[in-house]
Amino acid sequence: KQREKLLLPLYQQVAQEYCDLHDRCPRMKSLGAIREGLVWEDSRAYLHWRIRRRVQENSVIRKLMRTVPGTTYKQGASIVADMVSAVASGVSKEAQDEAVATWLEENTSLVEARIETERHRATEEEI
Repeated sequence: KQREKLLLPLYQQVAQEYCDLHDRCPRMKSLGAIREGLVWEDSRAYLHWRIRRRVQENSVIRKLMRTVPGTTYKQGASIVADMVSAVASGVSKEAQDEAVATWLEENTSLVEARIETERHRATEEEI
């Protein structure tokens, strides 16, 4: 018991350092869990645009899945990626989320037209 009491702080330090190493940016980046570490000062804007983009993309994907019978989430995501590829490739990586979210919000008629095109394509394939 006395030896356990003596070694407990050391083991706690080792365990804490081990856990910290798994949650640090370099480790998470090497595993592919993140693209880049966030700079604290820019994190709010980054997360705002990232979430806004994902909400817009998911909205379009869900609409595709409802409108085009048999469309999976993966297929919908591929269609959305194709729609926004020109916008995303025209800006830096840091500005992609903002550009894509803004484009999806401002070009609803183009998005609707693409959904309608996909619906027609699926209907033709079915026939």
